[in-house]
Amino acid sequence: MEGIPEGAVVPEPEGEAATEAAVERLGRRFARLDGQVRHALRRTRDHAGNLSSDRLQGLSEIVQNAEDLGATDVRILTRGQELLVAHNGSPVRLPDVLALAMPWLGYVP
Repeated sequence: MEGIPEGAVVPEPEGEAATEAAVERLGRRFARLDGQVRHALRRTRDHAGNLSSDRLQGLSEIVQNAEDLGATDVRILTRGQELLVAHNGSPVRLPDVLALAMPWLGYVP
């Protein structure tokens, strides 16, 4: 949220194509980070596994995020190399995607 004025509303994409485009843009922005920043984030990600020896910690975090959004039902499906998650809580908003992509940093709305 750095650089976004307090109380500013980040517009939500409307529709599947716009949502996909927004997430892809976030991925491209990560890819364009300066070398040293990208290196630091990669090292942080690589060592994040040291925080827990539980190999299912990632799934636990996904369920916790869903619960934080008021979900009472979470469905997890694997399709090839994809992990698909759906829940009945509030929708995941665009600013939440950054916290999901970089969970070791956290996100405070």
